[in-house]
Amino acid sequence: MKLLLIAILGFVLVGSIGTVSGITSAYHQEVNDDDSLTFAEKQIQKQNCNAWNDRSGASMLCVEDFGFELNTVERNGMYYEQVVDLGTKLLVNGEGACNSGVELKLKKNGSNVVKSSTTYAFFTGEFTEQYVFSHYTDVGKYTLTAIKEKIGEEHSVTFYVKPMYETISDIDLTFEDVRERIITFENRLSYLESQLEKQN
Repeated sequence: MKLLLIAILGFVLVGSIGTVSGITSAYHQEVNDDDSLTFAEKQIQKQNCNAWNDRSGASMLCVEDFGFELNTVERNGMYYEQVVDLGTKLLVNGEGACNSGVELKLKKNGSNVVKSSTTYAFFTGEFTEQYVFSHYTDVGKYTLTAIKEKIGEEHSVTFYVKPMYETISDIDLTFEDVRERIITFENRLSYLESQLEKQN
């Protein structure tokens, strides 16, 4: 009787291990087959698989809507109504890029790329970047664009860098500038409304 009980328990244990191993290896295979991930990213995904039995890891935390907002690093400058003071450290806080790389392009005066970088959002979908505007030559009009690499989705914001002594009303705006700002505000409003709907 004792021998029979041991045999039954052994069979159940082996079956359980085989089932878990099968589930884990299926997720691991999915990660291995994803050519968009680097070797290091695949290792992180496999750790997610082991912890969550889920390719996307903590997917409940990942917001679907792609976008970002700009804020100043605490006590490092001023950002108000799309206008940045010289000396400001501007922080990009983005979300909605679950398991995808995000290319950030900062352009000045429409065509000159000031800085381009790529960050990986991992399973939380959150990404950050920091830009410093500390030189007088930084004054001008900028467009920051975030591109979700997996599907090419984009989100852009236009802002101005001004000398600290210049008031917002002193900036000369063309009709096209005003139009772009209205579009930016409308996009931002839609983004915030979608976030509020999710919270409700």
